[in-house]
Amino acid sequence: MLAGTAMTGTASAANIGVTMALFDDNFLTVLRNGIQKYADDSGNTVQIEDAKNDVAKQLDQINNFIAGG
Repeated sequence: MLAGTAMTGTASAANIGVTMALFDDNFLTVLRNGIQKYADDSGNTVQIEDAKNDVAKQLDQINNFIAGG
């Protein structure tokens, strides 16, 4: 699940929020590392959160990303 800001017209860095079900999952670890590398390479900021397989926690993380802008 991804929550973030979209870039418009002008070139500016985006703040991207990512919440993942588990950090312990091999596929999600590869995905997380790819997201982090892409963000670093493109000058964007990414915050990646681990929901620890808790849907309610993941929803809270999404709501926090939205509230934080």
